Amino acid sequence: MQKLRKITAPYMLILPAFILYTSIMFIPALENIRISFTNWDGLSQTYDYISYHNYAQIMKDQDFWNAIFVTFKIVILVILIQQTFGILLAVILEKNTRKNVFLRSLFFIPCLLNTVVVGLIFSYALNVNFGILNNFFNNIGLQKLASIDWLGDARYASWAIVMTIVWQYSGYSSLLYLGALKDIPKELYESCELDGASPWQRFWKITFPLISPALTLNCLITLIGTIRLFDIPFVLTNGGPAKATQTIAMLLYRDTFHYRNAGRGAANATILMAIIIVFSVIQTWYLRKREVNM
Repeated sequence: MQKLRKITAPYMLILPAFILYTSIMFIPALENIRISFTNWDGLSQTYDYISYHNYAQIMKDQDFWNAIFVTFKIVILVILIQQTFGILLAVILEKNTRKNVFLRSLFFIPCLLNTVVVGLIFSYALNVNFGILNNFFNNIGLQKLASIDWLGDARYASWAIVMTIVWQYSGYSSLLYLGALKDIPKELYESCELDGASPWQRFWKITFPLISPALTLNCLITLIGTIRLFDIPFVLTNGGPAKATQTIAMLLYRDTFHYRNAGRGAANATILMAIIIVFSVIQTWYLRKREVNM
């Protein structure tokens, strides 16, 4: 009996979380897949099964392929820039001084804010007429930059979204990297210093390889969050100009609520879920192969 308890104890501990996850996430996901094969409008009591018609229509839709391109453009830029800033902040703020503790808290605060609030803040800050950023460029004499319509020009709108996301979540990423930095033995740095290694060499030979598990986790969190991006582009640009910032999640919203085609919206959601799973597995597998464990 005691042996049986030891075997079943771990499963009993995770059982409540498993039941909660199944009821909130897994069952609705299966129901969404079922609805994706119907012509349900989201309100009617009845609907018909139409096989894979919704998926066929999505594959023919130029807006879908544009949304794929826009989404992955933002994903790649956010991952590269956010992780760079996160690592940089972690390295700079590693020492436990009063100033660094205060700055860590300051940089972490944005990720606690509601994304709609952040979107509204940046919609004012990036306004071409009275925005803080353009006024700053104007005051220092950079007239070309001061005239950029960050939210109304298709060339810059996606960059505005990337800037907003990076501002909000770089502090969160830096905390994960700080945790990884604390686990690196100081003896490794001391040995490198004795060998005459420069700070840059110490970073590339010791710091960066040994924080690779945190890099894998950070990239996974950023990938999942950015692929399903909706709120920030919705508030900042509403998918414009000329659909230059229309993401896959925004197509889902458009089909479900604007066109009252919940079946097609569910198909979009299923495709989005599949993309997240596939790319999360690929990215995690690729990065884990390059992890260095202490």
